[in-house]
Formats: sequence, C-alpha cells, structure tokens
Amino acid sequence: MDVEEVIGTFLQVALALNKAVGEQKGIEPLLSTATYTYPVSTPSWGWEEIGRNVEEVEAGLDVLPPPRREYVRDLLQAFRMMVREGLGEEIPYAERVATYLQVPGERVPQATVQALEDELRSLLVEAGYPDDLSIAIPQWRDRQTVQGQALMDLARSFLERARQETERRIMPLPPGHQVVLSFPQNYPYRGYSDYARDYQGRVFLNGDIGWEIPSLKHVLCHEAFPGHQTYS
Repeated sequence: MDVEEVIGTFLQVALALNKAVGEQKGIEPLLSTATYTYPVSTPSWGWEEIGRNVEEVEAGLDVLPPPRREYVRDLLQAFRMMVREGLGEEIPYAERVATYLQVPGERVPQATVQALEDELRSLLVEAGYPDDLSIAIPQWRDRQTVQGQALMDLARSFLERARQETERRIMPLPPGHQVVLSFPQNYPYRGYSDYARDYQGRVFLNGDIGWEIPSLKHVLCHEAFPGHQTYS
C-alpha cells in the first residue's frame, strides 16, 4: 500500500467502526465524520471485515513517517479492541483501560493515595495555605483562577508556547497552520478541537467555568499542541 491507500483505508476503518458501534450501542463515537480532501464514504463492513482492514493498515504503516506511523499504530490498538468488543468478546476492564487510555489498568493502592495526599498537603502548607485540604484546595483554586481578557491573553500565550515546544521536541508543523481560540458560553464540552481544512483549526474552551492556570494549560495542550490539532 502507498501512503494514499493507507490513509484511505484508515479513514474507511474509522467510519465503519463509527457506524458499527452506533448500530450496536445506539451512540456513534465520532463527533465528526468529515474527511475533507479524501472523498471516502462509509463502507458497510461487518466486524470481521473491519478487523481485516485494520490489519491491512498495520501492514502498510512503513510508508508513513515515524511520528505519524507511531500515532496511527496506537490508534489501531484501540480499533482492534473495538472490534473484539463488537464481536462479543468479554474483555476485562483493566485490559480495556490499558488499551484505550495507554495507562496501567490497575487499582491504585490506598497507601499511594495517602502518600500523594500528604505530599499535596505539605506543598500547600509550604505555600502558605491552611493545613486542611478541604480549606486549602478551594483557596488555591480561587487564587489560580483567571477570567475575562486575562484568560484569553494567557490562553493565547500558552497556545504559542505549545506550538513552539511541539516543533522543537516532537515534529514540525505546517507553516500555514492557524488555530483560532474561543471561549463560548452555554457550551456542552470542557474543551473541543475542530479542524476545518487547509490547516485551519479551532479550539473551543468552555466559557462558563472557572479556569485555573494549570488546568487551562493542560486542556489547551490536549486540544491543540501537541494534541489534536497536531495530527489533524
């Protein structure tokens, strides 16, 4: 398979999975099925045929550059899990967590939770907060919250820094890739990334909630760079 064939088949697999999951569970997982410059329609594949095409894409990944190759390979792991579930296989929760989220699907020991709680309390006390997490955490959140124009200015500075660090540490981005940032109100998501086409993207962050500086940074990087916008 050449690059175009790999991309086309990958998109078909994603669309077929979306349709199959929707028919089976009543909810389609994809928020958008736009394929932009690729005129790909949704194939009427059953679960087994979807699985075969997943393996075809896997076999052709060498034609992609390394960063894209590893990104697609990670997605294919999730696609395989979806196929296994679609075929009715009973899969342990821990295995599903490890596959979909790429984190260990194991319960965190209570001793670890307590140690983290103690460390958090110590850091907050050192920063001048009360030695009571039920009081210290709300106070910390209040002092970290940004609003109005200050919120937009900070978000834009984070976005630019995230772009620079992504190019420096992960992969180059198209020179014309623009991301418009907004904080809509009465919005159903905490954060959402939307890609139109021609390297034009949008990131929406909920304008109805209070944004603490650390959570703003994390969500923005997830939705923009090195997250969704990087691989749009």
